[in-house]
Amino acid sequence: MKERGYNDIPDPESLSQSIPENMETMLDVTNSILNASPEFQAAFGTSPELFRLFLPTGLAELRMIRDYERGDTVLFDVPITAIHGEMDDKVTASEMRAWQELTQGPFTFHTLPGGHLFLHEDQDQKQLLELIAHDLEKYA
Repeated sequence: MKERGYNDIPDPESLSQSIPENMETMLDVTNSILNASPEFQAAFGTSPELFRLFLPTGLAELRMIRDYERGDTVLFDVPITAIHGEMDDKVTASEMRAWQELTQGPFTFHTLPGGHLFLHEDQDQKQLLELIAHDLEKYA
């Protein structure tokens, strides 16, 4: 994860004690990590105040990724469907397929056009919804 920049994520204590000068540095670090995300830019690019409100939650999520250590895995007996964007530059297809290792139940893997958090207005929402509905019908 270090190559993705997660080690630079500020801890909650740093964030809560931050003075305006330090906040700019934290925002720069966070922005550099998430800058490639069109979803992030669309949601927060026009509203710095909204970004500041969601910053603690976003940092907490990134810290979970940074600090994750896989231990002995308990396998679930539930179906898992993984949907991967074929242009995803953050998660590889093999990383998405790794979800299969967490279940003794059925595993289905799909690839759709798009990147990370791939569903955008200009993409085929109908295809995604049909795929989800088809997978859910097996368990109705």
